[in-house]
Amino acid sequence: MKKILSLILATLMLVSMMPMSIFAVETGDVADIAKIDETGYATLAAALTAASAGDTVTLVDDVTSSDIIVIDKAITLDGNGKTITSTAARAINVSGADGVTIKNVTINASGERAINVIQNATNVTVDNVTATAANYTVNVASSAANAVVTITDSNLTGLNVVNVGAANANVTVNGGTLTCNDQNENEDYAALFLNKDATGAKITATGVTFDIKGDSKVATNATTDGTITVNGAESEKAVAYISYGDYGYTFATLAAALEVAKDGETVLLINDEETSE
Repeated sequence: MKKILSLILATLMLVSMMPMSIFAVETGDVADIAKIDETGYATLAAALTAASAGDTVTLVDDVTSSDIIVIDKAITLDGNGKTITSTAARAINVSGADGVTIKNVTINASGERAINVIQNATNVTVDNVTATAANYTVNVASSAANAVVTITDSNLTGLNVVNVGAANANVTVNGGTLTCNDQNENEDYAALFLNKDATGAKITATGVTFDIKGDSKVATNATTDGTITVNGAESEKAVAYISYGDYGYTFATLAAALEVAKDGETVLLINDEETSE
């Protein structure tokens, strides 16, 4: 009997010395990245998939993504002061949804675009967002014709910072700072840019601070019938365009375009020009 008791005591002492993690039940729990109301999700993608129209997806931690983040429902993405770092070609695609809000977030995009409005998406609000991109910071693509986009109190940095290629789009920019960081000569980038195919589109900017680097511009309007208005004054339209396949450069004068055109290239006159030379 004494031997049995001694064995039991020895076993209990051995068990007490073991790490408690040995006996923990594996739950698979990881730290939440986002939440909807009080329900947490391990990834932003999972939260966006679970969200229904009218929901708010709130970040509770920073996000790093190599995949495009797709918002295809009428929801609010509240960054809650967190940062999205993206290496994808487009950090966020707003696709086919009516009534998306992106707010209170920093987006560091090493790819071409930070916020990309596509596929008939409309009534998109960008509020209190700090974003950088290699090219277009907020892009309204040609597939989002008639889109309405409102940008408020946001600090955006890129080449064509607010770029519109959608016909009849209506983009409003209120407050904030737009930084156009083009440092290359003969490349007609601008903080506000209407692509030549954005017929009937308009950009209206009020109370915006413009930080213009190199030879870039506040506004470039490459359409024949679209408008860019900055603090009540309509910007002049570009005159000439040189196409390089999927992209091209616009020029304020025909002379400027002819100066840089190379053998075999076509200079397209997109608006009338008056000259005394």
